[in-house]
Amino acid sequence: MQCIVDLCFGRKRRLGRILLPPDGSWPLISHASRAHTVKHVYDQPGYALVRDSLTLEETQRGASANRVVADLLYQRAPIDEVSASDSGEAERREASMLLLDAMARRTEQIVRFIQSQCDFDTLLDERKLNSNSDATMIVPRNFSYWEYMNEVADQLYYFVLTDTISYIWLLLQLLHIEKVAAGPVQQDLAGDEDMLDQLVQMYNERQIVSRDAFYLRDLSLQATMSHQQGNIRDNHGVKFRHPRIAVAMPFAPVLYQLQNEFGQQFKEENYTLLEGRDTCTVMKTATVSQIRQYVVPNALYTYLVPAREKVQRLQSEATTYLQGGNIGYRLLDYINVGGKHRLLQLIYKMMLAHEQGPQFQFDGRQPSARSGITCVSPHVVDTVYMLLYNAPYSNELMMKEVLEKLRRSDKAMAQGNARFSPANLRWLYTVYQLMNCRLLRFFKYYAHASHLVHHLRHSLINVTHWQLYRSLECFALCLVNLQHDVGFLQALMNPAYHGDAWFECGMLSRNAAVVIARIETMRGLGDVPGLALDDCLDSLSPQPQLWAPAVLRYLPRAVRAYYARRAPQACPRAAPAAIRQLVDARSEHAALLQQTGDAQTEAALTAFYAAREHQALFLCVVWMLCEQQKPLAMAVVRRVLLRFPPAHMSAHTSALVDFIVANENERGLTGPSASTKQLLNDFMFRLQLVHHEHVVFALTRGEHDLRTDQMRLGLTRYVLLESQQFSERLDEWHRLDFQGRYWADFTHWQKQQAYMARFPEYFEFEAAVEGPLEPPPALMPLTTLMNTLFIYFNAPTLHEATVVRSLNRALLDMSQQNFSREFEQFMSGDINDCSHIGAPYVGRIMERIARAISRHLTTADKQNLPEIHYREIPNPILLVLTECQRRKRAAEWPLAKLWLKLTMDPAQRPEPGLYTGAAYIHSTGVLANVLPDELLAFPIIEHLSHIVLQEPILKTISGPKRYFSFVEFARTSRLHADDSGASTQFAATSVFNSFEQNRLHNMANPANTYLTLLHSVLHYGGIATFNTLSDTIHELASGGELCSDIQLLYLCATVGPILYRLVDHNSLYVQILGDLLSILVQICPRISHLDSAFSTDAIEQIMDFICFVKDQFDPGRAAWRRLAPHIAALPTLLKYQLQCVVDQ
Repeated sequence: MQCIVDLCFGRKRRLGRILLPPDGSWPLISHASRAHTVKHVYDQPGYALVRDSLTLEETQRGASANRVVADLLYQRAPIDEVSASDSGEAERREASMLLLDAMARRTEQIVRFIQSQCDFDTLLDERKLNSNSDATMIVPRNFSYWEYMNEVADQLYYFVLTDTISYIWLLLQLLHIEKVAAGPVQQDLAGDEDMLDQLVQMYNERQIVSRDAFYLRDLSLQATMSHQQGNIRDNHGVKFRHPRIAVAMPFAPVLYQLQNEFGQQFKEENYTLLEGRDTCTVMKTATVSQIRQYVVPNALYTYLVPAREKVQRLQSEATTYLQGGNIGYRLLDYINVGGKHRLLQLIYKMMLAHEQGPQFQFDGRQPSARSGITCVSPHVVDTVYMLLYNAPYSNELMMKEVLEKLRRSDKAMAQGNARFSPANLRWLYTVYQLMNCRLLRFFKYYAHASHLVHHLRHSLINVTHWQLYRSLECFALCLVNLQHDVGFLQALMNPAYHGDAWFECGMLSRNAAVVIARIETMRGLGDVPGLALDDCLDSLSPQPQLWAPAVLRYLPRAVRAYYARRAPQACPRAAPAAIRQLVDARSEHAALLQQTGDAQTEAALTAFYAAREHQALFLCVVWMLCEQQKPLAMAVVRRVLLRFPPAHMSAHTSALVDFIVANENERGLTGPSASTKQLLNDFMFRLQLVHHEHVVFALTRGEHDLRTDQMRLGLTRYVLLESQQFSERLDEWHRLDFQGRYWADFTHWQKQQAYMARFPEYFEFEAAVEGPLEPPPALMPLTTLMNTLFIYFNAPTLHEATVVRSLNRALLDMSQQNFSREFEQFMSGDINDCSHIGAPYVGRIMERIARAISRHLTTADKQNLPEIHYREIPNPILLVLTECQRRKRAAEWPLAKLWLKLTMDPAQRPEPGLYTGAAYIHSTGVLANVLPDELLAFPIIEHLSHIVLQEPILKTISGPKRYFSFVEFARTSRLHADDSGASTQFAATSVFNSFEQNRLHNMANPANTYLTLLHSVLHYGGIATFNTLSDTIHELASGGELCSDIQLLYLCATVGPILYRLVDHNSLYVQILGDLLSILVQICPRISHLDSAFSTDAIEQIMDFICFVKDQFDPGRAAWRRLAPHIAALPTLLKYQLQCVVDQ
């Protein structure tokens, strides 16, 4: 019996080698991986049967849980992706150990990296201090590496604070957590002082006197002793118990000097150290924050919200705030993370937690509202967003609480906003101003970004406060635009929220439709079961949408089909004749021209235009009245418009634009007249009856092809390029020099005030200046460029170097991106072709991605880049991929062949010794699936034909294998030599071995390398890559060129690891199985020793593969009936075996 068990185990192990990929250590890319990439093939129940039979060496092909956690921490993934599961106590303990191990390794890696960046051997020459230092604070010229330490401190602080992991007493940050400082640390100092001894042993006395001395780092031991001096037993004897302290203590007076300087300046109301305008003052304050627990955050709050009364107005007498100081972003970056947490707690508790407005506490009294102060200072709001960016982990709980309050407010808004007091509305406006522009990038990579639309749904429909609605609409527009994953579609169909249409605003609904199309194009929906694209599009708007054929061309096939089935008739437009008739028919219109806008006229107009079908005509009527160039009772017009739902204004503006076009066409004009342009300019800027962005939307909403509509094209050119009022606003914006790095500009608020003073905006006809002006909503130019090039990949226009160069220049600030020198030269016009594309250039791109995937810490090639947490994409892997996309898109098709060549043959790389492992392979898989499939993924998959037909190792036929016979085994009680698992010619091949083991043992071969690459591409890819694989296998089956059983087994190995995903796509699955059986029919006559007694090694495994398919991923009886002709054409014994399997 043991012989049979060994025989079955051996066959199962060989089957496992073709069902699992040669290397499955695919990194999980936060925000880029599709839903199926989280479910690893090694974790699928169907593969458990064979996984348990593999050796330890063979099971090392897959990714470990430790690596997944480490990858997410390195990629700055949101907390909810990293935090331990709380499904059970055992799982929590296991996750806690994984996190603890990952944090320890990450901390060690960062410390070693910092050591590698510093020169601790050359002594500091205090006569030649750099501009970052003075007599009391030494800071090296370059300390950008400290970003990594701030980042790991934030992660560590959160996990310890929330009991996710136990503490690591390495960073001084943890001493500001009470349960650590007053718990284990206090116990240690009162006992054997083991932790203190470890910290003393780590002290390097050469650092603080070296050329790269950094007091914020090198005074950590001294700060610890100062912070914990109350807990240290026998302070006088500590230097005898720990002799190495003696070399550190001579520098302790520096700490007290800094502390005294800080206290003296604060007492004298000299806030230089709190502003943080230069590096030296920033580091002084940051060092003080390490010594004393709450001194610095309390002082910063007092500076932001001073006790003295200096009240400023925002826009009216009812909107006032207490003017305080302005804190530099670098100071907030470098103070102790406990201080950041404390400061944000104070701000939230006093300024943002109360829906009745800001609270103040003076003279020890309870916090309460203060008469005459109704709003939060803009500098306080700026401090909040900067703290959220530089410490997202430790401040996550506050963000969740704010979002929960918004959700409850939105739910209440469903009943109408009459119950909302002015204070409630101001609170909502403040929070939406915080999120609308300042936190857009934060929300793009937020764990629950796809569901944030649930917090706006009822508010977008029911808000009647026009100023609040403007912020809501802008935020909703940006929030939908930043969606990049199918989670957004799932959120739209969430039964807890799904009901009526999501958007009544036409601009928002059309924008959402484009975003859904983009997600379908770039991410696909095939791996999300139960998600119906038609239902998602149906849920957007109650009004049908009409799209021009030129626009539909660039939408994915499924979206085009949806709009083809539901294409509405051309919407009825307001004809000029009908508007003239309406003007003449209603006497109140004439009253407007006579400026007799009394209450009776207003009441009559309000009653008539209360019907929604009439509201769309009102702006057209006003336009026609204005064309008569007579004074108009504009106050009445404004009051009537104020009664319209604000969510409908974009639709009403579209109706006005359509009317203008029809009116001009009726006059026989080929372009807009000067009078029409001037009146439209008045409507947008002088009268402010419509918004400029609504007019732009109306002209470019996708319902018309501007290339064939000269009237609309002329109006578009006017509102964007020729309008004097718009040009003046743009020139003033440039004159004030608004910085792209607005967080670093101390005068940003003053520039906003100056702009609004010159160009006041009377929001929704209210005679009150709105403030503050926000930074432009388009804060994601790199992503915008990526989406544009991806969606319009096949557009001939984007294949022109001049257009691509112009698009890049318009959207990208090169000073904030780490592009290669060659790419920047191409963008500047110094290089006019792609002649610089070659092996060295591609090799550097491959190496950069491989370094990121391998979690390699590095310094940027370009100096003065923004801090990583303020950059558009904080995930280092995703950032590298996005930047590399721009370079590949410039080179296009020739690059695919070169990339494949360098991937397959490490010897061809410029530096073949670097990253020779699977990192290069998986970097290609990741990059291929963030590019248009035609650019890299499809060529790689189609390369399968070349490998199968040209590789000599695959063209050989495996050795003969005698069929196992129970009758003969019962008679002889022994197995034949070739049944016992002894190695044969086929069994010795390395094609199906682990990729890493092949590489380490010098057994690497193109077939194994390509199989690893193919499965990396398929793992990150979607249904489109499966279709290409199916087409490639079908071409091989139809070509009749296959002659070897190993070729067929190799094709089975290309399908084996994706069976669990293919089974959800029945027709594709059956097509592939049918082609594999067809190839089996073709090759059987070409194998000479295939008869009633002998099979081959490869065919035996192929039969086991088919049995596995039937047992674990059965496509159903209907599918097997479709495959019956292929089975019937097989040799008798194989046909009998398969028929028995199918009939089970």
